[in-house]
Amino acid sequence: MYTCGDNPRHYAVAMNKFDFQLLYEDYFGGVVGFSTAQYENVNGCSNIYFGWGGEDDDLLVRIALLKDAFRRQDSEGLRTTKYRVSKYRQERIYTWINVSLNRSDILQTAPSYTLTLIIMELHKAMLRSSKHNKAKHETKKIIHQKVNPPPSIFLQLHRSHSES
Repeated sequence: MYTCGDNPRHYAVAMNKFDFQLLYEDYFGGVVGFSTAQYENVNGCSNIYFGWGGEDDDLLVRIALLKDAFRRQDSEGLRTTKYRVSKYRQERIYTWINVSLNRSDILQTAPSYTLTLIIMELHKAMLRSSKHNKAKHETKKIIHQKVNPPPSIFLQLHRSHSES
């Protein structure tokens, strides 16, 4: 059963895609649990990651900063993200708000440690991509083969005697 204890909790510790082991020792991603107060104390999740990873590591840094209260992270997150409301709809049990984010604005307000994490993740992705592309190029073979034209098909139409 998932519960929120005195500290944030990491639930996704044994996933089949990682051979039922942690991806790395400080991995804190996938499924995690926070109480509302804990989530607000770490200032929520970062909004500066766009598909390249690093958000899990950022969240772990925020938890560590929470333990050192004098270094508490407050420069971005729930309260300081710049956005534009595109659509807004009030329903009976919830409010639906669609917002647009400008990546440049978000990155300009990002703390330096977060930008370091982004650069590290981009570097890892580039290395993975170059290894993948190198492997693809090494296994690619070009085969030149003369292809004979297909045989021609001749149709002969015969008129029946009744059509004359």
